[in-house]
Amino acid sequence: MDIKRLVTGTVVGGIAVYGLGFLIFDTALREFYAANAGSATGVDRASPLIWAVAVGSVMYAALITLGIGGRSGATLGTGMTVGQWSAFSSGALLTSSSTAS
Repeated sequence: MDIKRLVTGTVVGGIAVYGLGFLIFDTALREFYAANAGSATGVDRASPLIWAVAVGSVMYAALITLGIGGRSGATLGTGMTVGQWSAFSSGALLTSSSTAS
């Protein structure tokens, strides 16, 4: 894979990941979060660090682009394998970061 394809895949993937995250967590699940606020009702919540979310989206897109770009044949099986490994790695990162604090 050349650098042009890596950069293109990373930029487009980063925009897609950020956009899907916005649609899922800010649009679709807004009522769920409001209904399940728990004991933090009425407490001001700090706004998210948008730059950190954007950097994470770009890094995740780069990981997926490298995983897909390193494959010579694009089949359903290789796509499922890359999807499973990326889901596993993101789950492992979320678990390790949530237990570290």
